[in-house]
Order: sequence, then structure tokens, then C-alpha cells
Amino acid sequence: MVPLMPVTSLGRRILMITLSSTDHDNRVRNTGKSLADAGYSVRTVSLGSAHRLGPDDLILPRSAGRLLGIPGLATGLVTLRLIRSLWRLRDVVDAYHCHDLPALVFGVLACRTFNRAASLVYDAHEFETEQRPPPHGLRHRLFCWLERNCLPWVDEMITVSPLIATAYAERYGIAVPTIVLNCPPFRPRRATDLLRSAHGIAPGARIFLYQGGMSPGRGIPESIAAFAEADPTHAVLVFMGYGLLAETVERAATLYPAVIWQPAVSPEVLPDYTASADVGIVLIEDTCLSHRYSLPNKLFECIMARIPVVGSPLPEISRVIRESGVGVIATEINAAGIAAAVREVVRLDPVPLADALDRAAEVYCWEQQARVLASLYERLTCAA
Repeated sequence: MVPLMPVTSLGRRILMITLSSTDHDNRVRNTGKSLADAGYSVRTVSLGSAHRLGPDDLILPRSAGRLLGIPGLATGLVTLRLIRSLWRLRDVVDAYHCHDLPALVFGVLACRTFNRAASLVYDAHEFETEQRPPPHGLRHRLFCWLERNCLPWVDEMITVSPLIATAYAERYGIAVPTIVLNCPPFRPRRATDLLRSAHGIAPGARIFLYQGGMSPGRGIPESIAAFAEADPTHAVLVFMGYGLLAETVERAATLYPAVIWQPAVSPEVLPDYTASADVGIVLIEDTCLSHRYSLPNKLFECIMARIPVVGSPLPEISRVIRESGVGVIATEINAAGIAAAVREVVRLDPVPLADALDRAAEVYCWEQQARVLASLYERLTCAA
């Protein structure tokens, strides 16, 4: 039997829905914690998570089957169990917070059929219909149809960058969504030596770090090529994460002395690992609109760790780097362009760079985003 949320917090009971694991999703984790700290009763329904974010969370097993390649529309038992869970919770949920488009489908189902009094919040972590691979065919048309038909039921929409918010407003004729950036919680400047000690990196070598998903379109092969001939006593490139290209990186680490593989670490210790690097690599490629308009969490994680960034020449990423003075923008995402940016970033004056990183860390922290999130939910509470 599904345990119910407390009934004493009428108007402030939130059910977050995500059709993926929360284990490495800091946005979901930070959102739930901030809303709970603000006095809301929050629980999460997720698929395949190893651990609960709260004691009353529901974790459903992943389905091996997918419909049209969309995990959120997986058929079979998981879908039925999710719908049953939403139905059983119908009388004790005041707002559904849906992370990404597949979850929104189930949020709309709940609001339209058995909980019409509830509010609906759509948190688009990407430009949902314009993600890599390039949009085409039935899958893209289905995503567009779903989003267009779900949005009229949405009370508040959130997304992750100004350009994505503007694109949504222009495409669907809606109010500009609220922007909640993927920033980490604030932490004081605190360097560590985790990567250097774990991998025996030479004392004088600069550590360049790529962290996060090992997926195509993130400059991974190009970064490997840029460091293929590097002297590991002067500079190394550490890859830390998981994903489709993990085996490619592991093989490269056996071929090139300056390329190092570090398996993914938990979100709790990630900031300490990031802070043990000297420079962050954030090279999202212009493969789709979602990438072009993105502000990836790794950019803000590097800023919070107070390490400068070599970033993509994409509009949002380059704007943050340029306005904040926290790194160098690669002119091209190829071996030569990355190598040139690497040479440039190590020549930056360390004193003004450190000041710029400290200022940016106070701006691009989750505490600032939590205030925006709290204001959004106060609007919903007052309107209820």
C-alpha cells in the first residue's frame, strides 16, 4: 500500500515525478530539498533510483521495454504501477512537479482525470523536443504533439536557460517560463587533492577535468586528441563520469599517458573532486537547439569549485564565461581549437581570475535559484 503524505499541510503538498533515476540528478535533488526547507511536504516518484531522497518516496523499477525510444512512455507494468500510484495519492497532492516531458504526460493525466484541483508545474531540463539526435521522423512529431497538447494544462513552467525560455514562449505562444539554473549549492573556496593523490599525478602538472555524462556532442574525442601528445608531467586530462563514451575514454587512458579515467562519484563528494582540478572542460557542441541554448550544470559546478573553464562558443555558455570573466571560450571544438584554449587559460592572471570566480560563485549558486523556486510556489499557493 502506498503511504500517504501528511494531511496537515493542505495546499503545500508536492509530488515530484521523474521517469529516471535521481541518483545523479542534482536538479531533482536540490529542488526537493529546497521545497522541503521552505515548508512544503515533498515526495518523489522515480524510476530505477538506488536510494530515496525522502522516507516516503516511491521508486519503481525500470522497464526494459520502450515505446518509440522514449523512456517516459515505457509500456507495461511500470506504467500501470505509476498510474496506480498517482491515483492512490490523488487526495493528498496539491501540486505535481514534473521533471521533463515524459513525466509531464503523467502529470497531465493525473490533473485531467482524478485530481483536477491540483496545480501542475512543468520543469523542462532541456529544450525537450530539440534534443540530440537531430529532430526528425515520428519520434520528434510525437514529442512536439505531446508538449503542445500538455502545455495548456500547465500552471507554471520552469526551464534552465534564458534562450530556452524564450524559445518556448515563441514556439507555443505562452508566457516566458521561469528560469531556474542548474547551479550547485554555495560552498566556500576549498581546494582538495583527491584526483592528484588517487591517480599519482605529478605535483607540477595542471589537471584539466571533464565531468558528467560521457555522451556524443560534448567534445570528448576532440579533447582526447588535444591531449594525446601532452606531457603528463605538465598537464593531464581527467574524465570523470559515465555514459555511452565511457569505454572510449577508458581505452584512450591506456593509450595516452596524459589522459586519465576516473569513474563517476556520488553527488555528495563530487564538489570535492571538482575542486581538486585546475581547469574545467565544458565543450557542448552545436548539434541541436537544446545544446546550442544550454547552460550545463558542469559549468556552474566548476565555478563553484573556483576553477576556470574552457567553454564552448555557444551563446549561453560563452555569455556566462565572458560576463563573469571565469575562463576562456574555445573558438572551435576540435583538437587545435581546444589546445589553443588550454594554452590561453593557463596564461590568465590568477589574482583577478580568483576574484572573478569568487564573485560568480555567489551569483551562480543554488540558494539564488531556490528563491526563484519558492516565489513560484508561493504564487501557486496563493492562487489555489
